[in-house]
Amino acid sequence: MSQRGKHEGGPPIDRRWEEVNPWEHEDARLGPRRLLALMRASLRLVWRASPAETINLLMLQTLSGLALPIQVLAAKWALDSIFDASRSDSGMQDALPAIAVALVAMTAGQIVAATARYRQLLLPELAGQAAQEMLAAKAVAIDLEALETPGFHDRLNRAQNEASFRPANVVADMAGIVSSAVAVVGLAGLLLAVHPLLVAGLLTSMLPLSWASMAGGRAYYRYAVRRTPKRRLMGYLQGLLTRLDSAKEIRAFGCGPYLLEHRQQLFGEEMADLRQLIRGRLRRDVLATLASAAVNGGGVVFILWLHFSQRISLAETVAAVGALLLMLPRMNVLTQAIGQLHENALFVEDLWSFVAVQSKQRTPASREAMPATLTALRVDDLTFRYRDCDVPALRGVSMEIRLGETVAIVGENGAGKTTLAKLLCRLYDPESGTITWDGRDLRTCDPDELRTQIAVIFQDFMRYDLSARENIGFGDVGAIDDSSAIAAAAQRAGAAGFLAALPDGYESRLGRRFLNGHELSIGQWQRVALARAFFRDAPLVIMDEPTASLDARSEHELFKTMRGLFHDRAVLLISHRFSSVRMADRIYVLRDGAIVEAGTHDELIASDGLYAELFSLQASSYMERPD
Repeated sequence: MSQRGKHEGGPPIDRRWEEVNPWEHEDARLGPRRLLALMRASLRLVWRASPAETINLLMLQTLSGLALPIQVLAAKWALDSIFDASRSDSGMQDALPAIAVALVAMTAGQIVAATARYRQLLLPELAGQAAQEMLAAKAVAIDLEALETPGFHDRLNRAQNEASFRPANVVADMAGIVSSAVAVVGLAGLLLAVHPLLVAGLLTSMLPLSWASMAGGRAYYRYAVRRTPKRRLMGYLQGLLTRLDSAKEIRAFGCGPYLLEHRQQLFGEEMADLRQLIRGRLRRDVLATLASAAVNGGGVVFILWLHFSQRISLAETVAAVGALLLMLPRMNVLTQAIGQLHENALFVEDLWSFVAVQSKQRTPASREAMPATLTALRVDDLTFRYRDCDVPALRGVSMEIRLGETVAIVGENGAGKTTLAKLLCRLYDPESGTITWDGRDLRTCDPDELRTQIAVIFQDFMRYDLSARENIGFGDVGAIDDSSAIAAAAQRAGAAGFLAALPDGYESRLGRRFLNGHELSIGQWQRVALARAFFRDAPLVIMDEPTASLDARSEHELFKTMRGLFHDRAVLLISHRFSSVRMADRIYVLRDGAIVEAGTHDELIASDGLYAELFSLQASSYMERPD
């Protein structure tokens, strides 16, 4: 059996979204092998985003590192030439070549550094886009159950907001480490020629700086993990305060100030945590810097002692002190890059662990293609419960839908009607029981291929703030440019009149979220959603409350049309309106997740059970006269 949602190119991670991310624990550390694996994976991602920019970054950073020791050597040659010229009274002309070389070396180093600084702005953007595409592709492919889990969204949020740019940062850190290491090694070679103890002391001074940098990176990652749920809640509250779809109710109930205060409280808690983090990092950095400064100060004193004890010349003293002073900031950059590499790798772990999530829905490695027709869809003894829910949403459900039939599902709120529709689309797999398509278990079918054979409209249908053509064409993306078919689907759904009247017809943008958008009534939006379902030429049609937002006349006209539209398809109709299901060939009544009655409208009325009771309650509300 193969698993959907595998991603090639990342480090070897095999986790499911429901498992706890081990890097969310207090001991957020990465071993050398894991760090190397994440570095290789980041380099592959960045290389895939732009090989040319990756090569440019690595080459420029290496050249930038080589520039410093070359500049020091050139400066030492210039000083030696000046001193020699001064002692020999030969004039400045003998020293000019060395001075010119020193100036060229310094100028070239500045140009290389500036070029590296500006060119490396491109790579994070390119790599971030590649990472965001990976995240979006995974989010679309992952099980629907994952999207209903807060932990999944915490990880996704952190991957989107933090981890997407981190792979480029890892590569930049690697380049920075190479650049700084080349400079440090080159300058250390110069100091080694003066005295080996200078190099030993400087290497010792790097230890507290490296410790402080890596500890700070781990502390920031732990802080980011802690703040993720709050950040998501703050974003949700901000959306409530600013989005059009919530604006009416927020104003009508006057709850804006309450929501704003709640958001401010969460922000205050986050800032308190951030201040504590900053204090901790600052304390470590100050202690490490003081320890390093003491060692480096001793190095300067030692060089001066060597000079005054006649062990090195004045030019060597100036070059050694200059090399030391140039080496100190490079050592700081090197230690910071090591710490940043560790911090960035922790977030890259989040990215790859998310991308490596595997779908719980399994399909055979080799499978037969889905048939383009349907004779009968059967549900046998189906049981399903949602995650972290003890009570089953469906219990022992059995039913059948045959080609040319319209089968209706009715029941009170929470009876399991929409859940059954989701299982028929294989958005979930059942806990037990089977759903078969002409005798073939849906669990042996590829979910994406299966859904191409199903046209579905859910009661919480989407309203895309895109063109009318796209809103309908999403029913069959492969035919989205078939204007005549889109217009025909709109005509069947009763949407052609108001869509054709828009300024740009079917190319007009719907909704008010973007410029030049046109808002529709909820009933018109539902007609557009119906047109989307009609646009898909599928043998199975599932309609969940398809007329909930239509007026009585529109509902009556639609159901008159549906009989002719779907005579050669199998139709499952889910509705609260019992007037909508009278025309069904067979009606199933759900209560508490189980089928308690089945039959035609007349048979169910005659049996005087739950269906008859609910039908009478609805009918009486239309017949009763107010006092």
